[in-house]
Amino acid sequence: MRFEGGRRRFIAAAAALAFAASLSRTGGTATATTLSSVEARCPASGKTFTAITVLSTNSLGGTDWDFLVRPDGAYPQLFSIWTCPYDGFSAYDEDFASAKVDQSLLGKLSKPPLTEEEKSSPDSQWAVPFHIKIDNAAIYYESIGKNDKFMGDLYTLGGWLARIENVKLDIDRGQSFADRLESLVPDEFKDKQLKMFEMFFVLGSMLERDADPSDPEYGLDMLFAAEFYRLSGEHLIAEELLDDISDDSSLAKEIATVRALIGYERKYQKLAVERYSAALRNREIPGESTCDVTFLAAELSRRIGDYAAASKFFGNVMRMDECPKTAKELAAEIVKSAELD
Repeated sequence: MRFEGGRRRFIAAAAALAFAASLSRTGGTATATTLSSVEARCPASGKTFTAITVLSTNSLGGTDWDFLVRPDGAYPQLFSIWTCPYDGFSAYDEDFASAKVDQSLLGKLSKPPLTEEEKSSPDSQWAVPFHIKIDNAAIYYESIGKNDKFMGDLYTLGGWLARIENVKLDIDRGQSFADRLESLVPDEFKDKQLKMFEMFFVLGSMLERDADPSDPEYGLDMLFAAEFYRLSGEHLIAEELLDDISDDSSLAKEIATVRALIGYERKYQKLAVERYSAALRNREIPGESTCDVTFLAAELSRRIGDYAAASKFFGNVMRMDECPKTAKELAAEIVKSAELD
């Protein structure tokens, strides 16, 4: 089971809950994420390109409530989908070589916006936008009749990739800003072994609280706080902060960049909930996996602001015999803190 180890009022309470080590604390290993380049052949065009495989990884960054496992080092999820840089065909790495591709499918795919030099580069997989990987993979897997659970997992991966996408704000605030951030974190949090999403959330909440509307750098503070919230997975709060500074023309480009990633994460989360809901209705999920999928449907519903659906799914988790005690306790606390009941 994966359980081992919204609203502003809810998030404040959730921050405290996140530090309860008895719930969802993930143990890590000392193994760094290591990658290897391999030659791949596109099953659609026959062209070869350099793909990337994950040799080892770790879970030292902890696990988000929607099951995103965060490593120390490169995220292995970045390389779950291989994409042909020439025609855009995309599939999971384990399915890529054996895929049978109907040529009519190629006209439905988005071609990666790469130069000829980038297509032939060993780093081509780094350059392909994550949303092209997910959207093209979805087109392929839909064409071969993959079920709702499978598609829900693919769209959940898309949400994760949007969250971990690196935003280059191109704003150097210097060492003084880093020192300020460190000073804002309460001592009781400094003594805890925070998960990565907890760390991002604490930084966002502390910076938001410290931002002064009369300060010339108020817009920057809110932009950085929004980005910390986004990285933590709480994009609804991030968007609230961006709305607060939307009339700051000097930050228009940066605000648009963060908003775009929020849009992609929300899009994929909505699609995942739709497919998980269908999978649960159709009883296509075996045994204990039903608990994981129900919890995911609940948590993703909460993240996109569908609190009625979140309440329903969390309620199901608390009543399911398949769910372990830790899952039921976490579901109950989220429902209480978010006032979903």
